[in-house]
Amino acid sequence: MNAEEILCLRKALGCTQEEFSKILGVTAVALSRWETGKAVPQGRNVAQLEYLEAKLEKGGMEPETLKRILLVGGAVCRAGTSPLAMMASGLLTEESLVGALRNLFGGDSEKKPEKGDDVHV
Repeated sequence: MNAEEILCLRKALGCTQEEFSKILGVTAVALSRWETGKAVPQGRNVAQLEYLEAKLEKGGMEPETLKRILLVGGAVCRAGTSPLAMMASGLLTEESLVGALRNLFGGDSEKKPEKGDDVHV
């Protein structure tokens, strides 16, 4: 994956470099070097970028929703774990994230949404 493709992928997701680097589990400096062509991603990073590209091309989920899931998922994943890698492995889904947040905040899963409640991630 070349620099232009990485930049386009980040912009398609609507992320800043900081947000995108958190999603990938790399430093913002590494991402900046990839986007400027000063370095290229290797190994699992290439696989993650290709997975994200396929996920966006396949559709089924709005880019903004995907971005939210990945960013919130990154906040609840253990340190050093890429939320994108968790999603690719099937461990991070919208449903699992909502369940984890309900458990974390002690929400009642049977409670029906009320007017003004944001029911989307």
